[in-house]
Amino acid sequence: MSPVIEVWDVDVINCFEPAFKLGKKGKKKSKLGLGHTDAVLSLAWNRHVGHVMASGSADHSVLLWDLETRKKASALQCKEKVQTVSWHPAEMDRLLSADCAGDLRVWECRSEQSKRWRLSGEVECAAWDHFSPTGALACTDDGQLHYVDTRADKKPLWSVQAHEDSCSCLALSPEVPGCLVTVSADKTLKVWDVSSGRPPAPVVSRPMKLGALHCVAFCPDLPWMLCVGGDNKENSFQLWDVRQSAEVRQQFGGRPLRRVLPEPDEGLPAADGPGAVTAAMETDSTVEQLSGMSLSASAGPSGAGPLRTAAGKKLKKRHKARGAGK
Repeated sequence: MSPVIEVWDVDVINCFEPAFKLGKKGKKKSKLGLGHTDAVLSLAWNRHVGHVMASGSADHSVLLWDLETRKKASALQCKEKVQTVSWHPAEMDRLLSADCAGDLRVWECRSEQSKRWRLSGEVECAAWDHFSPTGALACTDDGQLHYVDTRADKKPLWSVQAHEDSCSCLALSPEVPGCLVTVSADKTLKVWDVSSGRPPAPVVSRPMKLGALHCVAFCPDLPWMLCVGGDNKENSFQLWDVRQSAEVRQQFGGRPLRRVLPEPDEGLPAADGPGAVTAAMETDSTVEQLSGMSLSASAGPSGAGPLRTAAGKKLKKRHKARGAGK
């Protein structure tokens, strides 16, 4: 793992090199001063200030970067390796960080001051509750799930034993209030309802058959669709529509969707405006196509595990046409 951050332009097809790099490798770490001196473990782009990015590293620091000048703008020091960083969904200068010492911190980046909570173990992942701007969630290597009210001091609002092994990652649906998913080294995925403000019980527990699970994320455009990654070499990736679970439909099915995060595309039709029916049909069609996707070592002759769906073939042809047009 490298201390250098590579920034890629995803609009360039078949690109072999990053657009630019942040930081620089050096033989003498004490004289570097240009970036991180150990592996970068987490990145977070600021939605509100597009040229600002935060990075957490094994060198016990969080760096704030100016993408226009391609230089670090500030450095925040922590006690241990920084596993995760996350910008507040509404306040541009508030940053959440978590480290291997079990410290969850909320930074005021203008003053470089922080408020700290000590959790039960090494923090594997942390995220803001974008439905409740004063709340934050964190999971630890002892399998615990914590909810912190950032207005309170010292202790989390609640903590539960979420998994039997390390709780490696969590994700909150972008539009379904309270719908939280956690994954673990115990090979299971669990769905939770965290909207009540009280310690929750799992809505459903699902073995994903991907080995020990390391990461999970919701699709920003499809609030019920998530992707999961594990360490099974034969099948390490899967997409799942959580509405396939009867328990999830019963718990969240009647709950109105709320868009609280900035829209990725302002051109999308409104939920109750012209084109809403067509948009809903296209969304359901996309969900069906995505649900069949998986990566496996035996998926293709090269063993690379391509996504073998009609949608994937159309997308590939479209990219080739765009490349030829350039």
